[in-house]
Amino acid sequence: MADRPAPQKQQGHTQSYSIDPHWYMDSGATEHLTSEMGKLHTREPYHGSDKIHTANGAGMHISHIGQASLLTRHANRSLQLRNVLRVPSVTRNLLSVPKLTRDNNVLCEFHPFDLFIKDRGTRDILLSGRLCQGLYRLEHPGVARVFSGVRVSPSQWHARLGHPATPIVRHILRRHELPSLSSNKDVAVCDACQQGKSHQLPFSESSREVKHPLELVFSDVWGPAQTSVSGHNYYISFVDAYSRFTWLYLIKRKSDVFDIFVQFQKHVERLLKHKIVHVQSDWGGRVSQPQLFLSVAWDSSSFSMSTYTSAEWFSRT
Repeated sequence: MADRPAPQKQQGHTQSYSIDPHWYMDSGATEHLTSEMGKLHTREPYHGSDKIHTANGAGMHISHIGQASLLTRHANRSLQLRNVLRVPSVTRNLLSVPKLTRDNNVLCEFHPFDLFIKDRGTRDILLSGRLCQGLYRLEHPGVARVFSGVRVSPSQWHARLGHPATPIVRHILRRHELPSLSSNKDVAVCDACQQGKSHQLPFSESSREVKHPLELVFSDVWGPAQTSVSGHNYYISFVDAYSRFTWLYLIKRKSDVFDIFVQFQKHVERLLKHKIVHVQSDWGGRVSQPQLFLSVAWDSSSFSMSTYTSAEWFSRT
């Protein structure tokens, strides 16, 4: 392990050491060492009694232990630094050559003035360095990435990544080895996702109960759509709230709704032997004069119409 440079002391100031952000290769070190907390993606306080011993036998205190990564020339490849020791008094960030090569399946080539870290299988160069003041210093590969400083839950990663589906979150965390709290549960139900996918607020519950056929009929007009072979552009639906039976009629124009309704009324009242009592429809501008339905010859005292949406009535029954 390299000796520490002598501290500089000025009058009226306490001794201080210059901070070097580079990593240096150390073939004699058994652990990775750093004094910079920011280099650890995740960390936790170290409560053990071990110390780091230098060549002169002095012991240096270990404050934290954590994980870190080294960027490489390949965007999809990073070198993992496991169990990095944070030693506040160390003045250089030191990489243990045996531990780095073993944990990442790489090899190190030391040349008189250069250093190369290569993939053991492909021999591709992942990182390079230069000899600097008797030590091999790694150079930055220039690949921009962002790492998290704390370990967070999968639900927080879900929000950070833009609310993707749970399998995508798991894939990204595993592929890029992002720090995440271990959990056997999937991403919790996200309120923002549920609200974003909702079209309207839920309706209040109702005590209304349909007791016989045709007591309540839902109706809606859909279209326009591409003209069918038979020349139809719309369809109108009728749903009996009691039985959930549904009738569909193809129509060519919205103005045909009145005639179709009369046809439907005669058919179902004869078929089910009940009279239509209530009609529930989302007019939505499709039928400009719903009051025309009231001109049909039935006992209007027992018939009513409403202009709530069909969805609301379905939720109330």
